[in-house]
Amino acid sequence: MKNTWGKSHKVADPQGSYYKVTSHGWTWYVLKCWGDPRKPYARAFCRVVSPMTGSSGDLGDVYTTEIPGLIEAWTIDHLLQSR
Repeated sequence: MKNTWGKSHKVADPQGSYYKVTSHGWTWYVLKCWGDPRKPYARAFCRVVSPMTGSSGDLGDVYTTEIPGLIEAWTIDHLLQSR
């Protein structure tokens, strides 16, 4: 299956945002997914906004298992595109 999330996106126009409501208020903006996120140690290039980073956030690679809802969103998106 082709990885359609492999193309880089600008910070102002991310692929999708995965927000997990917690007491910490973390938000992940996925800018690029490196391969299939269902594989172990798969990573995504993200802008992460947390209480410790402020509203601008930090850029960097994150393991896909640490991003709530990413694997489910990626799977649904790719199943819809394969139809």
